[in-house]
Amino acid sequence: MKIATPEQAEMADIVVCCRKGEPTQFTDNEEGECSWCGHAAFFRPHAPKTPPRVCGTCFLAWAGQRQ
Repeated sequence: MKIATPEQAEMADIVVCCRKGEPTQFTDNEEGECSWCGHAAFFRPHAPKTPPRVCGTCFLAWAGQRQ
């Protein structure tokens, strides 16, 4: 994985997030929805704000189709 600056990260195509209900050690997660399926999701406060936030389930389905 290439290291990016916060400015570069804002130009990403997507941000992969975890679905709500998955285990997490963090208490300061922010909540929202997957841009693709609408399922409740959570992400880290420092995650880029501009790119669509996509849950891991949608991302894995999309990645599997690309192979």
